[in-house]
Amino acid sequence: GATIRVTGTNRVQFLQLFAQFHLGHGLPIQQFALGIQDVVPRELLSIFTPQMLHLLVTGTQHIDMDELRATTTVRITGDSPHPLEEWWWEVFAELDQDDRSLLLAFITGSSTLPPGGCAALSPSLNIVFSTNQRGLPTSFTCFNSMSIPAPQTKQELQQNLLYAIRNTSAVHFGMV
Repeated sequence: GATIRVTGTNRVQFLQLFAQFHLGHGLPIQQFALGIQDVVPRELLSIFTPQMLHLLVTGTQHIDMDELRATTTVRITGDSPHPLEEWWWEVFAELDQDDRSLLLAFITGSSTLPPGGCAALSPSLNIVFSTNQRGLPTSFTCFNSMSIPAPQTKQELQQNLLYAIRNTSAVHFGMV
């Protein structure tokens, strides 16, 4: 590919191949093993099963509601009381694992949890409802935080949240 000129018609293919090359797709196992041994001594590496290494490298995709609830802060700003926190947890409980992963990616920049689960997120998740705003949820991935304009109904919360997480074109950290 070094002799192929990048043009408007092949630029998407070039970017995909460029990303695959730099992310290590197709990397020979020997090169991977040598590279990881630069970080983890061979003696220590031998105690890990392939599944354990996978978890350490990629994190976990299962997002447990009870664990998330115990480690997440939900705040409501504004004047009048609302059932927003209750609605939030009801909407979250109704999400399937794919939408939970999208939500996690929307808030943190990663669709997987670190080893150790929700408790290992640093900083922990922070959800802020503002009763003085309108619009769609906004995230601040460096702070694992999401700001949600207070909806009038639980259905509006669910629609706005799903719209935001399913229609965000994000470049995840480390991935194109």
